[in-house]
Parts: sequence; structure tokens; C-alpha cells
Amino acid sequence: MLALSSIQTPNTDGGREGLMAYLSYYRKYRPQTFEEVVGQEHITRTLQNAVRLNRLAHAYLFSGPRGTGKTTTARILAKSLNCEKGPTPNPCGQCPMCQRITSGYALDIMEIDGASNRRIDEIRELRDKIKFVPTEGRFKVYIIDEVHMLTDPAFNALLKTLEEPPAQVIFVLATTQPHKLPATILSRCQRFDFKRISIQDMIDRLGLVAEKEGLKVSLDSLTLIARSAQGSMRDSLSILDQIVSYTGEKIELEDVIVTLGMVDTVTLFNLVEVIADKNCTKALELVDQLVGEGKDLRQVCKDLIEYFRNLLLVKVCENVEELVVGTKEFKKQLYQQAESFSSSELLKIISALAETESSMRWEPQERLLLEVALIRLTSKEEGAKERVSEERMAESRGDSLESLKQSRTKVLPIPDQQAEELSLERVQRDWSKVLEGVKAKRMSAFPLLVEGKPIKLEGGVLTLGFKKESSFHKEHLQSRENKGIVEEVLANIFQEGIKIACVSSDEEQKEEGEPPAKVDLEESPLVEKTLSLFEGSKIVGNRQF
Repeated sequence: MLALSSIQTPNTDGGREGLMAYLSYYRKYRPQTFEEVVGQEHITRTLQNAVRLNRLAHAYLFSGPRGTGKTTTARILAKSLNCEKGPTPNPCGQCPMCQRITSGYALDIMEIDGASNRRIDEIRELRDKIKFVPTEGRFKVYIIDEVHMLTDPAFNALLKTLEEPPAQVIFVLATTQPHKLPATILSRCQRFDFKRISIQDMIDRLGLVAEKEGLKVSLDSLTLIARSAQGSMRDSLSILDQIVSYTGEKIELEDVIVTLGMVDTVTLFNLVEVIADKNCTKALELVDQLVGEGKDLRQVCKDLIEYFRNLLLVKVCENVEELVVGTKEFKKQLYQQAESFSSSELLKIISALAETESSMRWEPQERLLLEVALIRLTSKEEGAKERVSEERMAESRGDSLESLKQSRTKVLPIPDQQAEELSLERVQRDWSKVLEGVKAKRMSAFPLLVEGKPIKLEGGVLTLGFKKESSFHKEHLQSRENKGIVEEVLANIFQEGIKIACVSSDEEQKEEGEPPAKVDLEESPLVEKTLSLFEGSKIVGNRQF
């Protein structure tokens, strides 16, 4: 089992001997060696070999979700290069240089916040300082966090230095949004992509921290904390720290649920049951109960989506041990409850709840949105329509009604459904849904798309026509981010991959419209009448147009 090291910080409290400032768990148990970094073995092994073989790059780009170890790994790399026993892939952590880097006092290790120092002046100052040799170590290491926040002039000022820095200087750029960096910067860095930490890895690390802190935490509690962190090790430690402040040394599952404002499994089970029973009144009563308990209804919707996701996996997969996180009792409960739904019903429920949760980000009436969604899901008329539709489809396939009833209670894969053929008319008819979907995903892209109209669909490419005065909207909609959002929404609505192309409506008409019929002047009644009015007049040229 991997041992955890904790940071010992110097007393900075001005004479109050023996007193130390409280350190949050994520700071206290920050990894100090490459071996302690969780879930990023593909990166730590490469960096260790680079140090061992003296194959160091002059600039690294660490990209990935928050809380996955980007800045921590950069600091460990700095220690590996400047340790008194190094350069070494395993810094000792005991020499004065390692301790100064750990404490954040090393003069040659510069950590720069890209969000606060984003202007060209700060980068020019940095560029001037790197010319000097290191003060106390072998290398100067510049760690620029959130580097995507730099302005374009700042990137330009950094470009040449990043390409050919002095031999004793190494840059480490860290970002959560690498797509915002200029291609010129990306091409000059050795890139490492940090991945989200797996739930099991987080549970193991949380267990070690709990053991070292003398905490009594149930496995279910650790699992729920890891799930809530969504792949961020730092967030999971922060959540554990928060719960300890609430409960003390003994942590139960109910304590985690209360602290995080989540919905307990019993309530989720009851909500699913009333949806299966089409009991609208009971569903609304449960919503009222959750509101009375002060629950965040958007979080309720998220938890409900996660629960139905588990039901769907149980329904369509033979082995869900690694896909569904929970105890044996919880999984047994899922298997029993999944028999109340067909696969198509679960897909429709998840889609409806996902749309509701997305709308909650923009609409203040969260309770109303959730209630409307539950009313639709518990409507007996909707359920009857779905059953009639399924029966008609079964008859068209030659299946018996008895086999259809059995499929509703057995674990079956998602049945093939006959979808309406994709056409321009269908896209135009459902265009309002596309607009709403884009509005929910990115509000800034919505006014751009409103100005365009679907005018052609051919070869999987949907052409949007824009008026001449809407050229601004056309150009900005074609940016990679906005275009990707629109194409994602189209794929979700029409279940097909659709690309978009933006053109001016006038240009499209010129390209697609049929040329006007040619007119012979001698045969034109208007020309003949004109000649009769002017004696001696004649046609000089007979151009057809």
C-alpha cells in the first residue's frame, strides 16, 4: 500500500510557538513524489524516464480537468531537477532545496497565475528575468497556471522565449482548456493530458487519508464522496474535509448526503417507483417534501438521472459490476426495479430529465420545471400511447403481443426502432427544438443561430442561409466552439451525425436557383409594340438574355 506524506509547513505566526495554521486535507496530503500522484502513471513514468535519461524538454504543457494533479506534478518535476541528490526521478524531499520547493519559498521556482498576470507587461518582465542564471538550484522552472487566460499579445511575447529558452530554464504550462491556446504555442510544447481520477483510485486515497487522520468512514460514504468529486482528487479531499467539520471523526452515509445536499437512495427509489406506477400525485408530494428539506432541485434532477442511468445499464448490460458503483444490496434493488421499465422507456425518461436539468440552468422556476417533467413522466395517457406504439411496431415486425409483454419485464438490449427519415422538411419542422437545445447548452450561440435558416440538406451537411446584414452572425457561428455545439444538438435531436455550413442566402440562391429563361427580342410583344410607336425603328442587335 502506498504511504502518504504530509507537508510540514514552517511556523509563520510571529512568535506564537507551537501553533500552526490549519491545513486543508488537499494541501496537507499533496503528493510529494511521482509515486504518490494518483491515476496519472502514464505521465509520471514518462517524466521520471526523461529525468533519468537526461531527455528533458524545454517546455511542457499539462492539460486536463481541475484537481487531477497538473500543478502538483509540475512542482515534483521541479524538485527532481533541483534536488541536491539529483537530477533524480525520486527527489529525497529532505534536502534544503526540496523543502524550500515544498514550502513555496524556492527562488528559482516561479509559479505564475495566468488569470492574474495575463497582460503583455507581465510576460515581458518574465522574459527579461529568465536571462539570469539560477540563484540556488540547477534549473529555473516557470509554472504558468491557467495559461489559456493570457492575452494574444502576451502569447506573442512569450512565443520566442518558449521556443528557445536558456539552457537552465524549463517552462511548465498548465491549463484546463488547451483548445484556447494558439497553435504556435502548442507546437512548441511537449503535451501531457491528465485524465480524470477513477472512482476506485479516489476511494483508495481517501481511505489512506481517513486512516492517517483517525477517521471512521464507511465504504458507502467514501464511494459517494468519490462520485461527487467527478474525477477530481482535490475536490474529493475538500469534500471529506468539509464533512469532518460537520460530523467529527465518525462519518456515516447520511452525513455525506446531508452535507452535500444530495438525495438519499430511499427517496430516489420512491421517485422511480411513482414514475413506474404513473402516480402523479405522489410524485408531486415527493417534490414538495424535497423542497421542504431545502434540497437543491437541480441536484435532485442530476441524482435522478444518475439513478435511471444505472437502471438502463442494468437493463442492457450483462455485467455491470464495474459500470455501476454501489453495494450488493443497491445493485440487487436496481435489478428488481429495472423490470418495471422497458429499455426505450428508460431512454425517454433520461432524455426528458436531462432536458429539464439543462433548462434549470437558465430558468429560475426550478420547482415548476421538475414538476412539469414528472407530470409528463407519470401521465397515463403518455404511457398508453407508448404501449400502443410499441404494440404496433411489434405487429409490423411480426412479433406476438405476448413476447412484447415479456420484453418489458426481462433484461433486453435496446430494441431497434424505426425512425422518421431525415429530410430538410423534418429539420425545418423541428428547428425550434434545435434553437432551444443550443440555447440551453450555450446562450451566446443562440442569437447567432436565430439569424440562420435551414435551406438545404445534402450528404449529411445542413446548409444555413443568412441574410446579407447578418454576416456577423454567420462568421461567428462558424467558429469551432459554436459550430460544435450546434452539431452536437443536431445529433441529439435527429440521432444522426450532421455537419453545418453557413452561407449568405443571396449566394445560395445564385448557386442553386435556375437561370431565367432566355427571351428573343424579335418574338417579344413588348418590343414589337415599341417598334410600332417609332417609325423607321429597327432592332440593331438581337441578344438573348
